[in-house]
Amino acid sequence: MLELVLATFISTLIIGILAVSLGFCLRVWERQQHQKPFNAPRILELLKMQLAQFNATEVNIDGRNSVLMEGTKHSLTLATDQSVRAISGGVPVIARYFFSPREKKLYYAEIPFDPHHPETFQEMKQLNPGNGKGPPLFFSSDMEDFALAYSGGDKDTFNDSWEGEAPPKAVMINWSEIEAPTASSCLIYPNSLFTVKFEGPAKGGSGLDSPRSRGRRERRRR
Repeated sequence: MLELVLATFISTLIIGILAVSLGFCLRVWERQQHQKPFNAPRILELLKMQLAQFNATEVNIDGRNSVLMEGTKHSLTLATDQSVRAISGGVPVIARYFFSPREKKLYYAEIPFDPHHPETFQEMKQLNPGNGKGPPLFFSSDMEDFALAYSGGDKDTFNDSWEGEAPPKAVMINWSEIEAPTASSCLIYPNSLFTVKFEGPAKGGSGLDSPRSRGRRERRRR
């Protein structure tokens, strides 16, 4: 009888130790997964990947069918098939980016994408760090500067905002990191793996240097 009690105690102790160890390992893994993408280079790579895997499912908003992508100079909300929180990564989510020039931080949050509940997109695009209660949780990365511009077709004409039934033809990302304040730019085509990267800031329209003209100069240098 004593041997049975002792064996049971030892088994329970071993199971308890394994459970605590597993829980600790899972928390460490989850923390690493949450922190991993949110230094400056990785959050920018995430943005590029999410634009490349934009989810073009149409949903009914106010009586019209629209895809879910709206943005301003310092924010972007979109439906994408790339999640940073899911283990597999390939899970539809609504992602939200928000840059605070005052804080010099680029914020990111995501929630599951349910096409039957488009109101979540409406709520998400109005959400900024500090003005919401509960989830979603915003992660942040230090950034010296960050700006977005959107093209409806002509690559030489970019706007500081985008809102429409269709996604933009191209999205220009301009940024500079605090650790390396040299300005950089890249041109992303939603739902395409094709990316054009520039050595310096490339802004289209309003008489500013356009990505097309910069691309010509890059080719001539080669």
